[in-house]
Amino acid sequence: MIRKDNRSEQGAELRRQAEEVILEITAPLPENPESMTPEEIRRQFHELRLHQIELEMQNQELCKAHEELDIVQAHYFDLYNLAPVGYCTLSEQGLILEANLTAATLLGLARTKLFRQPITRFILNEDQTLYYLYHKQHFETGEPQACELRMVKKDKTIFWALLEATAAKNTDNTPVTRIVLSDITKRKRVEDALRASKQVIEGIINAIPVRVFWKDRNLFFLGCNAAFARDAGFADPKDIIGKDDYQMVWRDQAELYRIDDRRVVESGCPKLFIEELQMTPEGNTITLLTSKVPLFNSDGLICGVIGTYMDITEYKRTEEKVRNQLAELLRWQDVMLGREDRVQELKREVNELCRRAGEIVRYPSQEAGPGE
Repeated sequence: MIRKDNRSEQGAELRRQAEEVILEITAPLPENPESMTPEEIRRQFHELRLHQIELEMQNQELCKAHEELDIVQAHYFDLYNLAPVGYCTLSEQGLILEANLTAATLLGLARTKLFRQPITRFILNEDQTLYYLYHKQHFETGEPQACELRMVKKDKTIFWALLEATAAKNTDNTPVTRIVLSDITKRKRVEDALRASKQVIEGIINAIPVRVFWKDRNLFFLGCNAAFARDAGFADPKDIIGKDDYQMVWRDQAELYRIDDRRVVESGCPKLFIEELQMTPEGNTITLLTSKVPLFNSDGLICGVIGTYMDITEYKRTEEKVRNQLAELLRWQDVMLGREDRVQELKREVNELCRRAGEIVRYPSQEAGPGE
């Protein structure tokens, strides 16, 4: 009803303006209209009728424009007020000049009550300095800025928010900030869980007495554990990322390692318990027991290789020592067996001498033959 009344008022205004236009563009009527000729009357009537039609057409265009404007305003309402993210307009002093429904919902306050409220009212005390620096940098540079911080609703509920700011001008040409406000609490929880899980995994692979490394399909290192980094001469496992075997202290053996890596990546078959030699940062050669298996991505495709190895140098030394000792024992066993045979032979010789001298045999146990 209000819209129809407005249109009626607009129509009356258009009529008044049309009358003014007619008075301006048509010749003034004579004081005595009866003196006008039929031709003059027809001409005046034609002009009036023509302008009437023009005004009606203009009115139709205006009505159509109003209908289109209503549609645009409805779209604006959907896009702005019902957007899945909050929109705020802030003054240079950080006061809220405008906010959509989503922003009001996120902050737990009606839109009307948000007007001219300082945005800092909704920022957690511990993050106030972070916001101050963010706000200051935005106004100094005029460039878009993004910031993640914690905000507080009216009911004291804390949530993580992503603020994305762009500079703009208000209708009175004063500088303002357009803020896109997104609730990223779920994302931050997932990130925290992933971070905790990563720390646990890193703690495990750094605690085990085995070297662990992984590479991409081009055989560049993606990561390793602390023990592997130390073997490679690095203090931090992150320092090895992006490097290859040719940049390690074992560069002389690099091509041999890479051949095995390529076979695993290309065939998809693991290589287990390979004995390899490796050069240490101190220039020593050690023996490794290495295993390599394909590394798969989330789509189940081979994206690299993961390897583990143990330093078995001491084991190999012990093994060699035991082997040498065993050989020595066997040699001494042969020597002792030879001596025993000689003793038996000497006893038999003594017995023979006793018989010849007519004496009692001293070693009767040696008289029986081997088969008796």
